[in-house]
Amino acid sequence: PTLEALSRHGPKRTGELADLLGQTRPTVLRNLRQLAALGHVERIGGGRGPRAVWRVSCLKSLVGALKFF
Repeated sequence: PTLEALSRHGPKRTGELADLLGQTRPTVLRNLRQLAALGHVERIGGGRGPRAVWRVSCLKSLVGALKFF
């Protein structure tokens, strides 16, 4: 759900994603860190914790788009 939410709604702060998904901030942050370790998302600023801004990784987006061609 976290990756899908970022894909649909664009870059979001950790806290915004938590509210959007109805999950706790620590849970969403843990999911984001795991997704980042796999290269699916990246932190683009905003600080740390709930203020951090995350987006779908540009490289993963490009690879996903290429599957349609």
